[in-house]
Amino acid sequence: MKKTIVILALLVSVFVLFAGCTPAPAKTPTATAAPTTDVTTSASVATDEATLIKATGATGTWLIALKADLTVTKDIVVEGGVQKDASTPGRILAFYNQDANYVRTATYNLTVPKITIKDPSTTLKGNIIGDVYVEAPKFALVGGKITGNVYFLDAATQGTFTMDKDSSVTGTQTIKK
Repeated sequence: MKKTIVILALLVSVFVLFAGCTPAPAKTPTATAAPTTDVTTSASVATDEATLIKATGATGTWLIALKADLTVTKDIVVEGGVQKDASTPGRILAFYNQDANYVRTATYNLTVPKITIKDPSTTLKGNIIGDVYVEAPKFALVGGKITGNVYFLDAATQGTFTMDKDSSVTGTQTIKK
């Protein structure tokens, strides 16, 4: 009987030893969903008329950049409702290059027959050669130049327009209905 208990204890010990030393079964990889892109938080570098029209459209991006002068033959409309996030309203038209310290190194021109701003709080950082029609409040010109006229939808829209000391408009700024 004693011999049976010892053999049984020895078998249990060997079983436990081998069970603890066996490698864990390989995990089956689980499929992960591909990340989705939120178009409102991405930026677009416009290189031609088609990419500029797409970027400024209703499903475009909050930041539209030019990295060279661009001339377009069609009117451009900066549609409303696109923003980076809840704390960053409006769109930015960034027609410039900058260095690693965020110092502007070049400013670019968009030559256009007419550009209409329909998105509130749109900021232009660069140059437009052509007429600008502002239909939304809080349009801002920062470090840029508009070589043309700026037409506002009404007095309230014109009253919210801002321009820094480094900016200029060569034409008239008036209300046009």
